[in-house]
Amino acid sequence: GRETIGADDDFFALGGHSLLALQLIARIREQTGRELPPARLFAEPTIRGIAAAVADLPAAVRQPALVARPRRGAVGR
Repeated sequence: GRETIGADDDFFALGGHSLLALQLIARIREQTGRELPPARLFAEPTIRGIAAAVADLPAAVRQPALVARPRRGAVGR
């Protein structure tokens, strides 16, 4: 509900909460390929701090997509 947000405004003071933090982390992962640990977001809750934290992270290693394969035999014990 604010027109402007500064680089030093606190995510949580602006109304952010744990669920929004997880959404933010997911968007950072999608956009940058880097995995920001939630604890780091809580420690660096400003745009400036988050940007610095993301810049410090190594690029995520992409895992191959899961592919469905036909089942062979019965499943069970």
